[in-house]
Amino acid sequence: MIDNNNLSGEDKSKIIGIESNYIVEDSNGDKYPIFTTNSNSCYIIKTSQKTGKQYKYFLPIEVYVIINEESKHNKE
Repeated sequence: MIDNNNLSGEDKSKIIGIESNYIVEDSNGDKYPIFTTNSNSCYIIKTSQKTGKQYKYFLPIEVYVIINEESKHNKE
């Protein structure tokens, strides 16, 4: 479902994001804060049911565009 938005070969585990004021809710009703990066991407932190480890789940670039546009609009 998610294309990891090929980030020019960067190691995605090292990407640091800033928590936004937005959340996403999955089909199970779990809510996750959305983190944005200066690489024009955004992700949520999920926990693997199999291993219990946390991982970054990158969202489509369209989500970043919407958040970025709303942030610019709110600053005006």
